[in-house]
Amino acid sequence: MNEDLLEIVQDKRVAIIGPAPYLVDAEHGSMIDDYDVVIRPNQFYVPKELHKDYGSKTDIMFHNFGTPWMAGLQDNISKNESEFKKLKMMACPVIKSDHSEWDIMSWSEERVSNVVKNAESVNKYQIPFYWVGVKRYQNWATAIGCEPYTGFLTLLTILEYPVKELYVSGFNFYMSNKVYFEGFANPIDVPHPQSGGTHGDDCSRRQILVFKYLLGQHKILKVDKQLEKILE
Repeated sequence: MNEDLLEIVQDKRVAIIGPAPYLVDAEHGSMIDDYDVVIRPNQFYVPKELHKDYGSKTDIMFHNFGTPWMAGLQDNISKNESEFKKLKMMACPVIKSDHSEWDIMSWSEERVSNVVKNAESVNKYQIPFYWVGVKRYQNWATAIGCEPYTGFLTLLTILEYPVKELYVSGFNFYMSNKVYFEGFANPIDVPHPQSGGTHGDDCSRRQILVFKYLLGQHKILKVDKQLEKILE
C-alpha cells in the first residue's frame, strides 16, 4: 500500500471519472466536484465547456505513461500547466510502456518498466508518484485473463484502500463508436483502442464481468445509471 495514496484517500468519498461521451449534457459536474477526491484515468484537466458535465477538479491522475502517449501528455501539460500543478498525485497501474513489449507476463518482479522513466520525464513539480510494479499488475492480468484498461486498473487499485465511498462514472469499456468526448482528445495523441485491440478481443467483456462481481462485493462502490446499463 502506497503511503502517499493512502493519506489522500483514506476515509474519503472518492470519484473515478472517465471521459466516456455519455456524460455530455448529464450535468453531473457539481455532484462530481462535491467528492473529496476526484481521480481521472489518463486525464488531469477538463475543458471549461465540459465542467458542468464532468466536473472541474482532478486530485489524482492515473495514466498509462506509455511511450506512444507521452507526446500527447506533454502537449496537454504545456497547454494546461496550471491544472497539472494542482495534482496531488500521479499513479501508473500498468507495466507495458510500448506495444512491442509482448513478454510482460514473464517479467521478473524486480524489473522497473520504462513507464516510470516516462512519468519522471514530465514530473518537474515533484508531484508524488506511485507505480504498482510488475507483480501487482501480473496478478490482476492473470485474474482477469487479459491486459486490463487503465481505467479499470484505477478502480482495482483504489478498492484496495480504505475509502468511505467509491463512485465510478464515465466508463464505457470502449464499447461505443466514440471512446471519449472530443473535448478530451489531443490531436497529436495516439488514439485509444476500440473494444479489444491489443488488449484482446474479449477483454472488455471480461472486465465488465469482474466489475459486476466487484459491485456485488463492495457496498462502498457505486456507479451511474448509464454504467449500470452497460454492466447489465
